Amino acid sequence: MPRRIPVPLPLLAVLALATSLLAPVATLLAQGGSPASSQATKLAPSPGLYSLYDYSNIDQTQYHLVGGHQSYDWRALEPTEGSYNWGSLDRWIAGEAAKNKPVALGIEIYGGDGRRMPDYVYSVAPAVNCSGREVPRYWSNQFLAKYRQFILAFGNKYRNDARVAWIQIGVGIYQETQPESYSYKPCVRDAMAADLGVSSSDTTVLSARWVEVVNYIQQAYKDAFGDSKPVLLQYVPTFLDYTEQHNQYNTDGTLRWEGWVDYAVARGIGLKHAGLLADHWVGGSTYRDQHNNFQTVAIGYEPFGNPVTTYELYWLLLAALNNHADYVALFPNAFTGCTGCQIDFSFIYNHYDFFNAHAGVTLETTPDVFVALRDSSYKWGDHDNFNFWIQQDHGASGGKSKGVTTIPAGSVSYPNPDIELDPSLPDHPYSAWTRRTDQGSGNPFMYFNVDDGYIFGGPAAVEITVTYLDRGTDRWQLTYDSANGEKLAREQRKTGTDTWKSVTITLDDAAFTNGINGNDLKLDSTGDGDDYFHMIRLRRTSPPPTPVPQICPTGDVNEDGQVNADDVQLIAGFWLQMKPEYDLANSDGLVTIADIMEVANQFGQVCHPA
Repeated sequence: MPRRIPVPLPLLAVLALATSLLAPVATLLAQGGSPASSQATKLAPSPGLYSLYDYSNIDQTQYHLVGGHQSYDWRALEPTEGSYNWGSLDRWIAGEAAKNKPVALGIEIYGGDGRRMPDYVYSVAPAVNCSGREVPRYWSNQFLAKYRQFILAFGNKYRNDARVAWIQIGVGIYQETQPESYSYKPCVRDAMAADLGVSSSDTTVLSARWVEVVNYIQQAYKDAFGDSKPVLLQYVPTFLDYTEQHNQYNTDGTLRWEGWVDYAVARGIGLKHAGLLADHWVGGSTYRDQHNNFQTVAIGYEPFGNPVTTYELYWLLLAALNNHADYVALFPNAFTGCTGCQIDFSFIYNHYDFFNAHAGVTLETTPDVFVALRDSSYKWGDHDNFNFWIQQDHGASGGKSKGVTTIPAGSVSYPNPDIELDPSLPDHPYSAWTRRTDQGSGNPFMYFNVDDGYIFGGPAAVEITVTYLDRGTDRWQLTYDSANGEKLAREQRKTGTDTWKSVTITLDDAAFTNGINGNDLKLDSTGDGDDYFHMIRLRRTSPPPTPVPQICPTGDVNEDGQVNADDVQLIAGFWLQMKPEYDLANSDGLVTIADIMEVANQFGQVCHPA
């Protein structure tokens, strides 16, 4: 185990002389519970879509969601120290439960718009005044002790309440892992530095202190709820340096700080990202922690901003499934609509059902596996497809497809020079991002690999649905790795409607042993024009009936189930030749008249069950 770096001696001297307000957070961390989780398996009950800030208690069935999410101000639940008022929260939970909705709960301590904490906390841990904004003194001993006291009471109240599915950890502004929004961080930095007796430029010490604050608070939530419910850290924003999220080491190998993502995962604490987008400008990195840890901790999201178009909602949910999300909390208008919304609910409700069916599943429990073909419009976006246990092999010979979009990159970052902008694609969410074959560059194929944990070896019965653009009147083919090698599953002639269509193919002899250039499936544009594809979806179906063992007469040399003239003619053709497989009479390897007569004597016999 790495050693924690000692606090420099000058800082120790300053802290020794400081008031109790500035007691080291590390001391409180030592009181905060065990450093490792007792949680044996991932905890993520009632996965699916939740209505964010569900004041209206919208209907579960009508709006195709699972549960409701709500955040309450600390001061509303504890008006005075030790006196708790759970009434409004209990009434809201009861209203959700009456509609069969599990709930997610969060605690607000600061929102940049007034006091969210009880007045008694400000009296012992005075706020930092940043241009009139009363920012909590997060790093003070008194604040942390009072907050932990409340968190434990919160856990004592709802730890065993079956109506509560998961808890959102509240750390800083908007319950995120930053003390303030960007413009006010210098003010907070200067106040912290003054309290700790260090320079404002000593960001290493200040970041280390903030990391300890975040870890102390998330540990308090874990202590309060134990392994009864998942607690999720809204972990992405940082204070002074993006490295605060992860373990950092000094040149001598000592631990500078235990980043809050690593701290959380080691203790079974979930990760919630409040920046879910259909196409994130740094999508290749911003969701990485969730993708790397979905098998062990709960994964949650809420959108960046308030998406109000069909294509945004469709693709951001696929982005969440790409990282195997358990929970996504959407603003209510994503379910109910709003003035100015451009949401086709006849389309999106089906997709909400799709998300709910795939949220929180494992490779053993998933209804199917799929890949949604796309590329990012941004230079540093996620340039792979959105994969759900099917991967496209872009490096296979002739298989480098072309990303196509109707959504150009926004001004937030550089555009992707390799994606093709094609406004001629039909107005449909599938057209927002897609892929096509690229015959012109010698790439007429697309290869796909089904996770070996889902299917490897056969024969396996599967159903494959391919969604494609019916543009032009050329054709495409799908081949698959069967028990007898690569085999044609479907040749599809297009009809020129310029709409997105789906075709479903049923197979009973899939092997998927990576036998097609290292892959299991291949799409082929057949040289007569490029083809656009949106999704491949594959599910296991009932296996074929187990063959009944048969006993067949030895004279059935052609193995067609009966002895007839074909068998006589076949064996007679090898008369006086060495053919041990047709030597039925005397076992000398030579086909003689005795062997021919053996077949003739069995004429008319058929195979029968053993």
